[in-house]
Amino acid sequence: METKIYSSSGFAHHCSAEELYVLTRHWLSDLHFFAEEINYFLSMGCHQAFPGLDTQLVLKIENIRSEFKEMLQQKEHLEECIIVHQTAISHSLDNNGRNKGKFNNFNILQSKLEGELFDFIKKLRQVKLRFFEATKKAYTNKSHDKVVA
Repeated sequence: METKIYSSSGFAHHCSAEELYVLTRHWLSDLHFFAEEINYFLSMGCHQAFPGLDTQLVLKIENIRSEFKEMLQQKEHLEECIIVHQTAISHSLDNNGRNKGKFNNFNILQSKLEGELFDFIKKLRQVKLRFFEATKKAYTNKSHDKVVA
């Protein structure tokens, strides 16, 4: 069973290699979903959805779309790190745990990667919130223009 030690820097895992491996599989699945979600937001061009928008609002939405593109790059980097970590765990498991000393290193790296994943998720939520706020404003402006016209 997993024991987490909380500290100001996050927390440390004390898990078996099998538990660490399963957790990395869940993370990779989550990252795949986040990529699909980001690509959905990127597919929403403001000119198609909101023609005739205020230039400032168009620039704001385009800046947010640029942040989504950065998030995709961050996701790729994080995914690569997790795959390397997962592969090392897998090799250790294939060797029937002969390198028991490595498990502590796996737990340390797992905690570091988990912190990076949490930071990624937090930033993604912030970018999505800004996108929702901007598109809501764009929609409100578009609805207001129809009433006035």
